[in-house]
Amino acid sequence: MLSASVSVLTPFEPSCILVYVPGKYRFSDFLKVGGGLTFVMLLVVLAMVPMFWPLK
Repeated sequence: MLSASVSVLTPFEPSCILVYVPGKYRFSDFLKVGGGLTFVMLLVVLAMVPMFWPLK
C-alpha cells in the first residue's frame, strides 16, 4: 500500500496520466522529478514505518 501510493517515477500511475498529455510533459520529466521525490519518500517511509508498526 505504501509503495503504490508514492509511485511517481513514471507517468503510468493514474494521477500522473491525468496531467501527462495536457501538461505536455515528457517521460524524462517524470524521471527527473519523480526520482528525487521517490528518494525523499523512501526516507520518510523508512523512518515512519517503525514508529507505527514496531518489530517487537
